[in-house]
Amino acid sequence: MAFQIVLNLIIAFVWMFLNNAWNGVGFLIGYLLGLLLIGGCADSSPSAFILCESGPSSN
Repeated sequence: MAFQIVLNLIIAFVWMFLNNAWNGVGFLIGYLLGLLLIGGCADSSPSAFILCESGPSSN
């Protein structure tokens, strides 16, 4: 789970760099975009998703 948080921070900073928006709003948008990207990949990850305590379901 710590890896997901670090990856999400990297995605947020890359988003800020690409948009040349070095402010809180740019970081927040990048962070939320990172949550969506990591959440979309949560089914293929063996670790628990950031926002879920029990991890991905096995249904």
